[in-house]
Amino acid sequence: MRKTKIFQSYGLPLIIAACVVGSSILLFPRWSDDLVTRTLLGHAESSARSWQTELAEALQEDGSLFVQGSKSEEQLGLINASMAGSDIFRFKAFDMSGRLTFVSDEDVSALEDEANLNTTAALVVSTGEMHVSVEDGTEKPSRPDQYVEAYLPFIGQDGAVQGVIEVYVDVTGLAAAIKAKFGRLSALLIGVTAMIYLIPTFILIRRTAQLRARDRELLKVSRHDALTGLLNRGAFNEACSEFFGPRNRASDGLGILFIDLDFFKDVNDTIGHDIGDRLLKHVADRFRRVCRKEDIIARVGGDEFVILCPCTNPTELRSTAERLISETRDRFICNGTEIPVSFSVGAHVSTGDENERRALYCSDLAVYRAKADGRGRVALFSEELERQDIRRRSVLEDVRNGLDQGRFYLEFQPIYNRTGSLAGFESLLRLRAHNGELIPPDEFIPIAEESGLIEDLGLWVMRNAIETAVEWPEDVFVSFNVSAHQFKSGQLVPELDSATRTTGLDPSRVCVELTERVLLEEHDDVAEQLAAIKGLGTQIAIDDFGTGYSSLSYLWRFEFNHLKIDRSFFEAYEFDSVRYARLIETIVALGQQLDMSVTIEGVENQDQMDYILTTTCDHLQGFFLGRPASRERALALSRDTAAA
Repeated sequence: MRKTKIFQSYGLPLIIAACVVGSSILLFPRWSDDLVTRTLLGHAESSARSWQTELAEALQEDGSLFVQGSKSEEQLGLINASMAGSDIFRFKAFDMSGRLTFVSDEDVSALEDEANLNTTAALVVSTGEMHVSVEDGTEKPSRPDQYVEAYLPFIGQDGAVQGVIEVYVDVTGLAAAIKAKFGRLSALLIGVTAMIYLIPTFILIRRTAQLRARDRELLKVSRHDALTGLLNRGAFNEACSEFFGPRNRASDGLGILFIDLDFFKDVNDTIGHDIGDRLLKHVADRFRRVCRKEDIIARVGGDEFVILCPCTNPTELRSTAERLISETRDRFICNGTEIPVSFSVGAHVSTGDENERRALYCSDLAVYRAKADGRGRVALFSEELERQDIRRRSVLEDVRNGLDQGRFYLEFQPIYNRTGSLAGFESLLRLRAHNGELIPPDEFIPIAEESGLIEDLGLWVMRNAIETAVEWPEDVFVSFNVSAHQFKSGQLVPELDSATRTTGLDPSRVCVELTERVLLEEHDDVAEQLAAIKGLGTQIAIDDFGTGYSSLSYLWRFEFNHLKIDRSFFEAYEFDSVRYARLIETIVALGQQLDMSVTIEGVENQDQMDYILTTTCDHLQGFFLGRPASRERALALSRDTAAA
């Protein structure tokens, strides 16, 4: 397979180079042979002419050799001597008609059967031009391996042709030497040609291979997360498109695990990003160990991962998710620092014609449920989750448009002294949906906090509550709740100061109510802002005391003016009055020991009212005493109480 890929990639340049080198291998030897033949012919022609001159001197213009083939002893000796000193080993003589008259190495009497005409000799007589050819004598015992036959016209002193001489020149040694020389030259040329074409070809192939390797590395980098080595969001989207492409998945479930690393932001903020990066690598390695080879693992966000699990069902998918949580539940130790690791996992099995957007939406809803249920757990998608999400989106839209469209309003619940006189009102925010439905605060407040709209909403509540309280008698205060998110921008104190100054309301008639969640932030700027609020002369109350993570250090550190006992104590009081009566009395005594007035919330009936009057609490609040009322009714109630 690898060889096939190499040929497909580099076949064309290799074929071109091979063709060029192959052609040189075929052509250069032929060219060399041609040069050898030409050289031999030239040498033979030169030797024949030289010998012709010597022969003419030996014959001394005696043409009898070409007529009768006769020669004197002296001439014969000169002829033999001239042959002995050259490469000529034989010669023949022909008359003007091309008939053979003399052979140097045969008896004249033996020429009778050769008296026929020689066409080549006759041609030389008629044209006066030499005729030379190279012959192979390997199959002729009396001949050298390679020799030259040269037909030369014999010219007399008068310039006339007297006959033709055929000279046999032995060129075996010369041919071997020339062939060896030209063979080396041919080999050299073949080598040079190979270098000219093959070296650039291999350089091209190597460079191309390097470029392709770099492209593969760049592709890998572009598709993988640089930190964990997992697929990134882009590559994951491509995988989704492939898995959710045109295929029948009616019986082939595709599982999706959306994983959120719990409290990862706290790790980065408190320990450092370097430790956070190592934690992500650790988590990625655990994922690889648990998942199957066919599963697709991707990091799609800072602390978010997605795993595609082909061919699975809800039971198998939940089992995989639980193994992921189990494998990473042990503490991660880095540089001596132990970090607890937990995940919130949303699981969904996609079947049928569901597209990737829908499938990811379902798994995202599931992980949202897992986080809401306490984190570190698995939640499977259900239609109920989708209904809740639709409801949440509808409420979010109402929250976003509520202020502009005037659908937010305040109601005021009276707070009484234990003597029965009106002490103040708590401002309660209400929201009416676009369809006229009244949305409960415990539903829209968390959504407003998550969406970041709570800050504008909280400032609106503060301004309207203070503007309303201006109309009340001077001994009636107004309170309103402040979310933990309102402390983050640092605008709470300036806005509060501005509202009291603008309206002229005495700051001591304003009470800011905080939940214990604000105190859990443990930020220095929260403590500074609370101190600044008290510096304005405004009162501070801790609301819903006893339902959160209360700590006596909070009560001591922040010096609250009021402590409000949550209504849940009275709900429990109905089932165990003795035990919860002691608990309520203890909290009342604790608050008063810390110089705080204590308010008991949730007074719903006469029995509860009778019990409260036996305590030393300062204020009472509940439906039995008064339900939340509109601005107009609250104003009327405050004036009636003042008149009474």
